[in-house]
Amino acid sequence: MFYVNYPLGVDLRNTITLSALSEYSKVPQSFNIDSNNSISSYSYNEISGVPDYSQEDNNYLTGNACVPTSAANVLMYWDKNGYGNMVFGSWQGAANLLATSVYFDYTPNGGVTKSKIVPGLKKWLTVANRGYGNYFSISRDSNPSFNTIKGLVDGGDPSMMSVHMGQTLDHNVTIVGYEVLNNYTHRVIVHDNYKSTPKQVYVLYESLAITDVYKIIE
Repeated sequence: MFYVNYPLGVDLRNTITLSALSEYSKVPQSFNIDSNNSISSYSYNEISGVPDYSQEDNNYLTGNACVPTSAANVLMYWDKNGYGNMVFGSWQGAANLLATSVYFDYTPNGGVTKSKIVPGLKKWLTVANRGYGNYFSISRDSNPSFNTIKGLVDGGDPSMMSVHMGQTLDHNVTIVGYEVLNNYTHRVIVHDNYKSTPKQVYVLYESLAITDVYKIIE
């Protein structure tokens, strides 16, 4: 878990720098904070058992491999939770197959074009040796609200999220949970795809430049 203690009286939207996911923080559930502050409400939910693979552990995809890796997190989760034909073999094998022109059409320099993600996931689910096309709904939300993300988590559906990191750079992560503090601080719990970040990264929704959520709903 990655966090820094902030007094609840501080507006966290003005204290966090938008330069890297590893810089986002959370108030821990132990609430070791200034005694002058109070907590009026708190809610939290997280989908357990979602992998947190590192794209750095895949020697075949040499750069900008966040989309295949994030997708592998989700697909391997479902492979272990009722859909045993979702992946045949390792997560690296799944990510590498997703990266081909049949699915995501990945390139090391450009990564994956956003318009390829939903069709690629749908194709993955519907191939003959899987036949899961009727079991999942796949869609892209380019204006996602926090309630959209919360609904995915409450429904038990880990999904993918693109975050704008500056200039032309976007990064894709896996949604696994959320946290709401005092009804105005909203955090999304994600699995980033790097060794340098912890398994659960808490990112502040109000300051996060979310561009898209790719909903993978059972």
